[in-house]
Amino acid sequence: MRAGPDPRARSRRRLVVGGAVAVVLAALAVAVVARPGSGGPARRPGGEPDPGTAGTVTVDVAAAGTVQAAGTRGLGFGTDGTVTSVAVRAGDTVTGGQLLAATAIGRAR
Repeated sequence: MRAGPDPRARSRRRLVVGGAVAVVLAALAVAVVARPGSGGPARRPGGEPDPGTAGTVTVDVAAAGTVQAAGTRGLGFGTDGTVTSVAVRAGDTVTGGQLLAATAIGRAR
């Protein structure tokens, strides 16, 4: 029996698709803004090409999505007890053997 699709993979896929759509829309916006007309370079009234002026093109891009951690770990303790303090915060990088929390019974590593 196959399990359903991973919700994290679906969220990542939506984020990637949303980002790709935003990039395509930004590229189209730049192409439309940078295009002076439909018939080649802009011309002066005498028919010579207009050299144009230097300027800045600004495009705002917005995307919606959800950011999730790449991986999480569940914790299990060898003894029962009440957690009295937590030595790390969400997002901290930890190493093997590092103190994570203290309980009324002892320390959890």
